[in-house]
Amino acid sequence: MNEDAIAIEGETSNSHYLKLKTELLEIAAILEKFPEALRPRVFEVLLGTYCGRLPVVAHQPAQPSKESAPSSGPASEPSAPASSETVKEPKARKKTVPDTYSIDPDLNLHGGNGVPSFQKFVEEKQPGSNFEFNAVAVYYITRVLKLPRSSLKHAWTCYKDVKRRIPEYFKQSFTDTKNQKGYIKITDDFDLEISGRGENLVEHDLPPKDSPKA
Repeated sequence: MNEDAIAIEGETSNSHYLKLKTELLEIAAILEKFPEALRPRVFEVLLGTYCGRLPVVAHQPAQPSKESAPSSGPASEPSAPASSETVKEPKARKKTVPDTYSIDPDLNLHGGNGVPSFQKFVEEKQPGSNFEFNAVAVYYITRVLKLPRSSLKHAWTCYKDVKRRIPEYFKQSFTDTKNQKGYIKITDDFDLEISGRGENLVEHDLPPKDSPKA
Protein backbone atom coordinates (compact mmCIF):
# COMPACT_ATOMS: atom_id res chain seq x y z
CA MET A 1 0.00 0.00 0.00
CA ASN A 2 1.44 3.41 -0.98
CA GLU A 3 1.53 6.45 1.24
CA ASP A 4 -1.36 8.20 -0.57
CA ALA A 5 -3.71 5.28 0.06
CA ILE A 6 -2.72 5.14 3.72
CA ALA A 7 -3.39 8.86 4.05
CA ILE A 8 -6.83 8.56 2.47
CA GLU A 9 -7.76 5.61 4.68
CA GLY A 10 -6.67 7.55 7.76
CA GLU A 11 -8.76 10.54 6.82
CA THR A 12 -11.79 8.36 6.19
CA SER A 13 -11.47 6.62 9.56
CA ASN A 14 -11.05 9.94 11.31
CA SER A 15 -14.16 11.28 9.54
CA HIS A 16 -16.19 8.23 10.62
CA TYR A 17 -14.97 8.60 14.17
CA LEU A 18 -15.98 12.23 14.30
CA LYS A 19 -19.43 11.49 12.88
CA LEU A 20 -19.94 8.61 15.33
CA LYS A 21 -18.81 10.77 18.20
CA THR A 22 -21.20 13.51 17.19
CA GLU A 23 -24.02 11.01 16.79
CA LEU A 24 -23.35 9.44 20.19
CA LEU A 25 -23.44 12.84 21.84
CA GLU A 26 -26.79 13.53 20.25
CA ILE A 27 -28.04 10.11 21.30
CA ALA A 28 -26.88 10.76 24.85
CA ALA A 29 -28.80 14.02 24.90
CA ILE A 30 -31.92 12.22 23.65
CA LEU A 31 -31.58 9.43 26.22
CA GLU A 32 -31.78 11.95 29.04
CA LYS A 33 -35.38 12.57 28.05
CA PHE A 34 -36.42 8.91 28.60
CA PRO A 35 -36.87 6.95 31.82
CA GLU A 36 -33.80 5.05 32.85
CA ALA A 37 -35.48 1.70 32.30
CA LEU A 38 -36.12 2.54 28.62
CA ARG A 39 -32.75 4.05 27.80
CA PRO A 40 -30.98 0.83 26.72
CA ARG A 41 -33.79 0.05 24.28
CA VAL A 42 -33.87 3.61 22.94
CA PHE A 43 -30.07 3.62 22.55
CA GLU A 44 -30.23 0.42 20.54
CA VAL A 45 -32.89 1.83 18.23
CA LEU A 46 -31.07 5.14 17.65
CA LEU A 47 -27.70 3.56 17.12
CA GLY A 48 -29.13 0.99 14.73
CA THR A 49 -30.80 3.72 12.74
CA TYR A 50 -27.52 5.63 12.48
CA CYS A 51 -25.65 2.58 11.34
CA GLY A 52 -28.23 1.85 8.66
CA ARG A 53 -29.98 -1.10 10.28
CA LEU A 54 -33.28 -1.35 12.06
CA PRO A 55 -33.51 -3.23 15.32
CA VAL A 56 -35.24 -6.55 15.12
CA VAL A 57 -38.40 -6.48 17.20
CA ALA A 58 -39.73 -9.86 18.23
CA HIS A 59 -43.29 -10.14 16.97
CA GLN A 60 -45.72 -11.60 19.46
CA PRO A 61 -49.20 -12.32 18.14
CA ALA A 62 -51.83 -10.52 20.08
CA GLN A 63 -53.85 -12.83 22.22
CA PRO A 64 -57.56 -12.28 21.86
CA SER A 65 -59.31 -11.39 25.05
CA LYS A 66 -61.49 -14.01 26.66
CA GLU A 67 -64.53 -11.85 26.08
CA SER A 68 -63.99 -11.31 22.32
CA ALA A 69 -62.41 -14.67 21.45
CA PRO A 70 -64.62 -16.58 19.02
CA SER A 71 -65.80 -19.93 20.21
CA SER A 72 -64.50 -22.97 18.35
CA GLY A 73 -67.85 -24.70 18.70
CA PRO A 74 -71.51 -23.82 19.07
CA ALA A 75 -72.41 -21.64 22.00
CA SER A 76 -73.31 -23.73 24.98
CA GLU A 77 -75.79 -22.85 27.62
CA PRO A 78 -74.23 -21.85 30.95
CA SER A 79 -74.41 -24.74 33.31
CA ALA A 80 -76.51 -24.27 36.41
CA PRO A 81 -74.53 -24.04 39.65
CA ALA A 82 -74.32 -27.33 41.44
CA SER A 83 -76.60 -27.49 44.41
CA SER A 84 -75.54 -29.14 47.63
CA GLU A 85 -79.09 -30.30 48.21
CA THR A 86 -80.88 -32.80 46.06
CA VAL A 87 -84.13 -31.45 44.72
CA LYS A 88 -86.87 -33.73 45.91
CA GLU A 89 -89.91 -34.30 43.83
CA PRO A 90 -93.15 -33.60 45.63
CA LYS A 91 -94.72 -36.77 46.90
CA ALA A 92 -97.95 -37.72 45.27
CA ARG A 93 -100.85 -37.34 47.64
CA LYS A 94 -102.27 -40.67 48.61
CA LYS A 95 -105.78 -41.21 47.37
CA THR A 96 -108.33 -42.49 49.80
CA VAL A 97 -109.79 -45.68 48.46
CA PRO A 98 -113.49 -46.33 49.07
CA ASP A 99 -113.72 -49.07 51.68
CA THR A 100 -116.35 -51.70 52.35
CA TYR A 101 -117.11 -53.99 55.25
CA SER A 102 -119.35 -56.98 55.74
CA ILE A 103 -122.35 -57.20 58.04
CA ASP A 104 -121.64 -58.70 61.46
CA PRO A 105 -124.17 -61.53 61.84
CA ASP A 106 -123.51 -61.77 65.57
CA LEU A 107 -124.56 -58.18 66.27
CA ASN A 108 -128.16 -58.15 67.51
CA LEU A 109 -129.81 -54.87 66.53
CA HIS A 110 -133.39 -56.13 66.94
CA GLY A 111 -133.62 -55.42 70.67
CA GLY A 112 -135.77 -57.32 73.17
CA ASN A 113 -135.95 -57.71 76.93
CA GLY A 114 -136.41 -53.99 77.47
CA VAL A 115 -133.75 -53.03 74.91
CA PRO A 116 -135.03 -50.96 71.96
CA SER A 117 -134.05 -52.01 68.50
CA PHE A 118 -131.54 -49.88 66.68
CA GLN A 119 -134.25 -48.95 64.18
CA LYS A 120 -136.45 -47.65 67.02
CA PHE A 121 -133.51 -45.84 68.65
CA VAL A 122 -132.64 -44.02 65.42
CA GLU A 123 -136.27 -43.00 64.90
CA GLU A 124 -136.28 -41.54 68.39
CA LYS A 125 -132.98 -39.62 68.08
CA GLN A 126 -133.43 -38.54 64.41
CA PRO A 127 -129.75 -37.95 63.58
CA GLY A 128 -129.34 -35.68 60.58
CA SER A 129 -125.73 -35.69 59.43
CA ASN A 130 -123.44 -38.68 59.20
CA PHE A 131 -121.53 -37.19 62.13
CA GLU A 132 -124.63 -37.47 64.29
CA PHE A 133 -125.52 -40.91 62.95
CA ASN A 134 -122.02 -42.20 63.69
CA ALA A 135 -122.32 -40.96 67.25
CA VAL A 136 -125.75 -42.58 67.65
CA ALA A 137 -124.45 -45.92 66.31
CA VAL A 138 -121.42 -45.97 68.62
CA TYR A 139 -123.56 -44.89 71.58
CA TYR A 140 -126.12 -47.63 70.91
CA ILE A 141 -123.50 -50.36 70.64
CA THR A 142 -121.46 -49.35 73.71
CA ARG A 143 -124.16 -47.86 76.00
CA VAL A 144 -127.42 -49.58 75.01
CA LEU A 145 -126.06 -52.99 74.04
CA LYS A 146 -123.17 -52.53 76.49
CA LEU A 147 -120.60 -54.14 74.25
CA PRO A 148 -117.00 -53.52 75.37
CA ARG A 149 -116.11 -52.00 72.03
CA SER A 150 -117.55 -50.93 68.70
CA SER A 151 -115.82 -51.73 65.45
CA LEU A 152 -116.21 -50.36 61.95
CA LYS A 153 -117.91 -53.64 61.09
CA HIS A 154 -120.51 -52.95 63.82
CA ALA A 155 -121.08 -49.47 62.49
CA TRP A 156 -121.41 -50.78 58.92
CA THR A 157 -124.07 -53.19 60.17
CA CYS A 158 -125.94 -50.27 61.78
CA TYR A 159 -126.01 -48.38 58.46
CA LYS A 160 -127.30 -51.45 56.66
CA ASP A 161 -129.90 -52.18 59.34
CA VAL A 162 -131.72 -48.89 58.82
CA LYS A 163 -130.94 -48.78 55.09
CA ARG A 164 -129.07 -45.49 55.40
CA ARG A 165 -126.81 -44.41 52.56
CA ILE A 166 -123.27 -45.43 53.50
CA PRO A 167 -120.49 -42.81 53.19
CA GLU A 168 -118.22 -43.56 50.24
CA TYR A 169 -115.13 -43.31 52.43
CA PHE A 170 -116.52 -45.12 55.42
CA LYS A 171 -113.49 -45.23 57.71
CA GLN A 172 -112.64 -41.61 56.95
CA SER A 173 -116.18 -40.66 57.96
CA PHE A 174 -115.51 -41.82 61.53
CA THR A 175 -112.10 -40.12 61.56
CA ASP A 176 -113.84 -36.88 60.55
CA THR A 177 -116.49 -37.41 63.24
CA LYS A 178 -113.70 -37.57 65.80
CA ASN A 179 -111.54 -34.74 64.44
CA GLN A 180 -114.24 -32.28 63.38
CA LYS A 181 -116.96 -32.86 65.98
CA GLY A 182 -115.33 -34.79 68.81
CA TYR A 183 -118.37 -37.06 69.19
CA ILE A 184 -116.31 -40.25 69.31
CA LYS A 185 -112.85 -41.50 70.27
CA ILE A 186 -110.76 -43.92 68.22
CA THR A 187 -108.17 -46.27 69.72
CA ASP A 188 -104.91 -47.33 68.09
CA ASP A 189 -106.66 -50.48 66.88
CA PHE A 190 -109.44 -48.32 65.46
CA ASP A 191 -112.01 -49.38 68.02
CA LEU A 192 -114.77 -46.78 68.39
CA GLU A 193 -115.79 -45.27 71.70
CA ILE A 194 -118.34 -42.60 72.54
CA SER A 195 -116.91 -39.39 73.98
CA GLY A 196 -118.40 -37.08 76.61
CA ARG A 197 -119.47 -34.67 73.88
CA GLY A 198 -121.04 -37.56 71.98
CA GLU A 199 -122.99 -38.66 75.05
CA ASN A 200 -124.36 -35.15 75.52
CA LEU A 201 -125.33 -35.04 71.85
CA VAL A 202 -127.26 -38.33 71.97
CA GLU A 203 -128.79 -37.91 75.43
CA HIS A 204 -129.64 -34.19 75.39
CA ASP A 205 -129.38 -32.66 71.91
CA LEU A 206 -131.13 -35.33 69.85
CA PRO A 207 -133.63 -35.21 68.43
CA PRO A 208 -133.17 -31.59 67.33
CA LYS A 209 -135.44 -29.19 69.24
CA ASP A 210 -137.33 -28.18 66.12
CA SER A 211 -138.03 -31.82 65.09
CA PRO A 212 -141.15 -33.62 66.36
CA LYS A 213 -140.43 -36.76 68.33
CA ALA A 214 -141.41 -40.03 66.75
